[in-house]
Amino acid sequence: MACGYDHLRSGSRVYYAKGDPDILLRKCTHYATPQGTRNPLDFAFVSVLQIKMQAMSSGGSVVLALAYSEHSLEQPPAGYTFLCLFRLDNPLKPTARTVVRSLRDFGIRNVILTGDRTETALKIAAETGVEETSSMFLTGKDIEKMSLAEVARQGAYLSVFTRLSPSQKGIIARMYQQRGHRVAVVGDGMNDVIALKAADVGISFFEQSSPLAKRSAQVLINDLPDILRVVETARRTPWQIGLVAACLTLLSLVLLLSGYLVG
Repeated sequence: MACGYDHLRSGSRVYYAKGDPDILLRKCTHYATPQGTRNPLDFAFVSVLQIKMQAMSSGGSVVLALAYSEHSLEQPPAGYTFLCLFRLDNPLKPTARTVVRSLRDFGIRNVILTGDRTETALKIAAETGVEETSSMFLTGKDIEKMSLAEVARQGAYLSVFTRLSPSQKGIIARMYQQRGHRVAVVGDGMNDVIALKAADVGISFFEQSSPLAKRSAQVLINDLPDILRVVETARRTPWQIGLVAACLTLLSLVLLLSGYLVG
């Protein structure tokens, strides 16, 4: 995301951008030093930054980058100057592990689909019990090079998919459906909308979700444990039709790592 601010005296516009460090770095040509100077972006600086990003995200935190660019009012920024990294510490919600374990007891498989860094997703997967012993995963770049048949084959035993685009989340949800699963997608952000619409049941949150995510979901809940109440209701009243009946036969619950497990 980038926002532009007009400087009336100089007649220029300053753009401030935030986002995924790997993506934002590709838009940067320089970096700012603590002394206030601008140096050309080089391999040594990027290498050190990559090490820092891996260390910051290995604890389960979300890492973002900040950059800026100054141009005339008529021209959009052609290149940014990197400013810094910052980390969002998101401790795991106390109920997250219990919910994941209970869903597994119901016979529902839990899968993480996220655009976040791999280190963050693996940490959350281990702490919630989605994937406690394995460190296997697929990234969006891996999927781009694979056939859908191969993705489906590996998806039979992989539980963590990282660095995904919004469309890839939807593709994976469809992939599980084609293999005979009923899929519920839980998501709260704009990046989850495609997957929410592709799922048999799209679940979002009354307060925590973006407006578009709420409009795309069929079920709105207040908090994560409410998912268990939906499933329990379906188990007690199997004759009901519609969304609740669909939950009864769910074999796969796709968890979109968008903030509802942590916070």
